[in-house]
Amino acid sequence: MRARVVGVRLHVLYCAVGWISALAAVAACGPATAAEPSPSPPSASVSVAAASPLPTRSPSQAPAPTAAPPATAAVTFTGLRAGTYPLHVHSVCSGSQQFHITVLPSLVVRNGAGVTEVPAGYLGRGLCLIVYTSPAATQVLATRRI
Repeated sequence: MRARVVGVRLHVLYCAVGWISALAAVAACGPATAAEPSPSPPSASVSVAAASPLPTRSPSQAPAPTAAPPATAAVTFTGLRAGTYPLHVHSVCSGSQQFHITVLPSLVVRNGAGVTEVPAGYLGRGLCLIVYTSPAATQVLATRRI
């Protein structure tokens, strides 16, 4: 039995030495591309480029911010007598108070024309500006669809 144990140990040792030799041979040879010398040493420009920091975007190269839409739009009324008139926003251009939405600052007319600033949220919704003859808002002087 002792001879058998010795034989097994020798066999294991022989296999281990074989594996170690095989690994050493592969490590010594390595892949073919690793053993080949490089055709030329790296140039100075390559090493300098590798050492320089990555380019960063300067503020002048940043994309231009998009302009915010204007908060108001100018609406002009012409052909009116000089004076100061109440100005309302309505959902229908009839001047009826049942379609009233809000009151804007009074329209001041000079030399036949007056300009008012209308909040952008009212534009493009089919609403109307109503100019009344007096603060009582009983008689319509002019209308303008916005």
